Parts: sequence; structure tokens; C-alpha cells
Amino acid sequence: MYVVVDSDTYVEPHGIYELVTKLWSDEKYAAVCGYITPENHKKSFIGKLQHYEHVSFYGAIRAAQDKLGCVPVLAGAFVAHRASVVKQLGGWSEWLVEDIAWCWKALSNGYRTGYAPKVKATTQCPTDTKGLFNQRRRWSRGRVEAYTEAWKTHWIAGLFASPWFLLTATQYIFPSSIILFGFMVTMGIWIPIVIGFLNIIVYFLLVRSFIKDFDLSSDFSNLQVLKSPVYSALLEFITWLPNLLGYSDEVLGKKKGWLTR
Repeated sequence: MYVVVDSDTYVEPHGIYELVTKLWSDEKYAAVCGYITPENHKKSFIGKLQHYEHVSFYGAIRAAQDKLGCVPVLAGAFVAHRASVVKQLGGWSEWLVEDIAWCWKALSNGYRTGYAPKVKATTQCPTDTKGLFNQRRRWSRGRVEAYTEAWKTHWIAGLFASPWFLLTATQYIFPSSIILFGFMVTMGIWIPIVIGFLNIIVYFLLVRSFIKDFDLSSDFSNLQVLKSPVYSALLEFITWLPNLLGYSDEVLGKKKGWLTR
């Protein structure tokens, strides 16, 4: 077994034990990650946006995906890998974002990836626009790497990965939801707006369920949960350009740079 911890990540007591316990709970688990939150989020508004992204959206979505045994993106700052699977699949390649590409390769080969919300760790997030842009540009390129890896495994794996890839690609390539929302209000197109508000309600219920299931109520108020979709949409708007550039970097085969902060 390999446990990967970033140098700027602090793992709470018993974190590694709990992560390993989750990994060994099912022989089909190839890798499992913990609940990661930014420690330095109070230093800037950019940090606050990422804080809400990690503690609400990422946490709730990964908890739901874990029930299916398919977490497409593990938090690479603190993750445990089953050594036998790493060796079987040939280890880590020259991927720019191994926590995305590795997941898709493992899933494409019939393994599961998991999430352990009770395993907590804190890490450092970018606190300025330049650092955030560099990080998200790299992450975006990593999704293209992962999609390519799925097709390399088998055409069926590539086919099954396509809906997820196309969904994120649409989000990256087309204007942000904030721009779209403003356009719809201006044009008086109310039906999509109503649907958007229904999505916010579903988002709220999903996050509240996540908080309740894993005893995180001391960390959140209802107002903070309501802020989450707004902050997520704002972060999507800010990172639209670097996401788009990341896709073009991989398509054009530009030189890779691993250090982004």
C-alpha cells in the first residue's frame, strides 16, 4: 500500500489508520482519499471561494459517488493506493494530474475508488488569482489526460468515460453559469431560471445530508450552506479561462510544467 501526503498537508490524528481501513474494506478498491479542506482560506477571498468548494461541493459529491464505488477525482493531497493494483496497472505515468488520470485508469480496469469523509486533513490552497489560474489550468489539462487514458485501456472504457468528460468540457468551453444566468434574466427566459433555482435546492439538500451523515454540523450554518452554490458559481466564472487554456494545452501537446504554485 502507498499513502501519498502532500508536503503542505496536515493529517489529523488516526487519519492514516482510518484511510487504510476504508481501503481494505473492499478488495476492489484501488485508491481512497480523505476529506481535504484548505487551511489558509481566510487569507483572501480567492481562498474563501475554494474553502466552500472543498467543504461543500467536493465533499457532498464525493460522498454520493462513493456509494457507487466510483469517485472520478480523488484528492491527491492525501490518498491511499493499493500497491498490487499500482503494480498491475503499471504505476504512474507522465501525467500532469495523477489523481485524475489514475482514477480513470483504475475505474476503466474494473476497480473502485472511494472517499472517507471522516478522515480529515488540511492543505494549502492558492491565495491569489495567479496561483489559482495556474492550478486550474493544470487540473483542466489533467482531465484530458484522464480521458485519453480511458480510451487507451479499452474502447468501452472510453465510451463510458465520455459523458463525464463531455459534461465537464461543456462547463469549461461555454460561458460560465453566472454569465448565462444574467443573459436569461435580461432576455426574460424564466423557465431555465426556475430550473436553476431547483438545482440550488437539490444542491442545498445534498450538502445538508452530507453534513448530517458525517457529523459536520459544527462547521456549518444553514447560511453557509446557502452560500456554497453562489460561491461555486463565482469560482466557475473566475476559472473559466484557465480551464479552457488547460484543454488547449493538452490538445496542442504543449510542454508540461508540474509546479504551479
